[in-house]
Amino acid sequence: MSFQNIYGAQFVSHKVHGLLHLCDDYEHYGPLHNCSTFMFENYMKELKSFVRKHDKPLQQVINRDNEKCYASTTNSRKNNEEFILKPSLQHI
Repeated sequence: MSFQNIYGAQFVSHKVHGLLHLCDDYEHYGPLHNCSTFMFENYMKELKSFVRKHDKPLQQVINRDNEKCYASTTNSRKNNEEFILKPSLQHI
């Protein structure tokens, strides 16, 4: 008997298939709470926060990511400007 035979093919997904490999994954990677099933799983919350409305979500994510990158480079420039030596008006 298999999952597909018991519950039907319409309920088989990659998550159900992953259960077949659960024991092997534990042996290779350790306890389940130490690993994620998808590379971006923990980043999903941040990606979801980039979407402000239902229209064109991919473009919104790209725009928010670009805004974030621009803001971080602008902030690093401001921080670097603080350390730039400026000539003193007084001569010794």
